[in-house]
Amino acid sequence: MPHSDQLQQYLAPPTGGSASTQHQHQRKHLCPWAMSLPLYTLHLLRCISDRSWAFLLPLHLSTCFPRSLYEVSTVAAFATIGSVLFTPRIALYLQKRRGLGRFYLLLALENMSVMAAGALLVQFHPSDTAATDGLLDAAESSTAVLDLTFYAAGVLLAVDQCCSGVLENLVVKEWTVVVATIASGSVRNDGSSESGDNSDTKDGGMTSVASILSKINSRMSQIDLAVGVVVPFTVSALLKYGTDTGVLWMLLLWHATTAVVIAALASQVCVHAPECATSSVVDAGLGSMRHAWLEFTALPRVARYNVAAYILLYLSVISPSGLTMAWLRANGVSITSTATLRSAVQLAGFAGTLTAPTFIRRLGLEAAAPATQGLQTFFVGMACVACLSQSVHIFMVALVLSRFGLWAYDLCERQLVQRGDGANATTHQMVFAAERSASQLMGLATSLVAMTLSSTDDYAILVLISTTAVLVAHCTIQAGSYSTVPPPF
Repeated sequence: MPHSDQLQQYLAPPTGGSASTQHQHQRKHLCPWAMSLPLYTLHLLRCISDRSWAFLLPLHLSTCFPRSLYEVSTVAAFATIGSVLFTPRIALYLQKRRGLGRFYLLLALENMSVMAAGALLVQFHPSDTAATDGLLDAAESSTAVLDLTFYAAGVLLAVDQCCSGVLENLVVKEWTVVVATIASGSVRNDGSSESGDNSDTKDGGMTSVASILSKINSRMSQIDLAVGVVVPFTVSALLKYGTDTGVLWMLLLWHATTAVVIAALASQVCVHAPECATSSVVDAGLGSMRHAWLEFTALPRVARYNVAAYILLYLSVISPSGLTMAWLRANGVSITSTATLRSAVQLAGFAGTLTAPTFIRRLGLEAAAPATQGLQTFFVGMACVACLSQSVHIFMVALVLSRFGLWAYDLCERQLVQRGDGANATTHQMVFAAERSASQLMGLATSLVAMTLSSTDDYAILVLISTTAVLVAHCTIQAGSYSTVPPPF
């Protein structure tokens, strides 16, 4: 749960005269759901944009280059390199700014860069490139303009990733804590919780903060996963009646339209929780890892081990990623079946977020983490065996089931850091930022290996590497939990 100093920071009356006092009085009587609704809606629209782009882009590239993993992995590498190098600089610049202007700036840069990248990528047509073995072969056999266009789009996607990363940290990791803390003040004043009872209002409201934060975290993840279920089917249906290029243009129009709505919703969030407009934007890059390490060591042992394990999980291709989609398409899996897989993966993750609070309540937070990630490890092993034996459908089933444990574990790991036992008010901010940077490096390593093993026939080697990383992560979690609770398995 958030540290008491953080409660003092968020709930202390602002110095602003009668207007500020009146605002404090009004929000005391505002129900937690009303405070959270603009945040949920903002997150919903961002998820639709991100999920649509994440599904359509690798599908378009794998259709243009059906026998190569190079294009999908190169796009991922560009985005990751740009994010690792430039996101910290963006965050440091925004630290000097206050108010919603910084949010609007990030939002504008994010949408302009992704729209420009999309406009470049629509220049690729399957009829021109499908007979080639990859981008380099296509450039040699036709024109280097395709090559330059592709890498220019990669640079723009790197800018998009930078802005998106800071926005994600701000909304999902910071604004949720602010809203939960303020909502807990409303609970203590009106005697009811977000679920309609006051059973969690103990210890001066501290338990209420943890309870509401857990619910907000769970709902934010459920929104993300629910969108992930609907989007693949929607895009697949659109592709039946149009071309990749036409659907890409539709997605770019969607980005332009929703950017205005998201800006308005951000303003509404700050009406109910003005502290969101002044909350820190923290993103630890390579240059600030030393500071992040000091903050990391302030966490309890179990939280440190889980952060390390969580980072290792990003060294994996056993996910509904572009690389997996390219491999499935090369093995004859249709667009509709690929969309079904993506949706089933999200449903499994959705179920994981629904059951995560139950795992936490019945096992305790420290025991729930190894239990849920252990489920992921088991099914990842099944997927590895299926891939090696060329059992594509069994691989798809195991991939789906593995996401249940992963998303349940994601909530456990997040709350282990957010509860801030023994940490100051900014520790979890820096840890999350450093965790993101380290996870990006793991993702970059995966992309670079995939660029080297660029044939779809080499995907099994990537799966073996991924399975090893997941197994090591599980052993790390068990080691961290051993000193706190008996291992659940």
